[in-house]
Amino acid sequence: NLTDITVSESPATTETTFIITHDRPGTAVTFRIDISDLSGRILWTSTNSTATTATVYTQTWNLCDQTGAPLATGVYLYRVTVTSATGTSTSQSRKMVIKR
Repeated sequence: NLTDITVSESPATTETTFIITHDRPGTAVTFRIDISDLSGRILWTSTNSTATTATVYTQTWNLCDQTGAPLATGVYLYRVTVTSATGTSTSQSRKMVIKR
């Protein structure tokens, strides 16, 4: 299960790191991070399947969309979904600010 999500920088200017706390250390899980604008349009996605040894997983993001273009100053939503090997998933969303 997903217990907490946060970012290292908000407002972020050049990059930020997603800090995902979960209760599945030592098991195979898939972490999916979606960044969207306030209208719900997904701008960037990262998916990584791994077996973490700790209860914290981190992913750094360079504040660019899927094509590599920097996102403009504004408020964005990030959704983290954690899916276990058995197929059960949990997700949480939060807001973050990018300031260029």
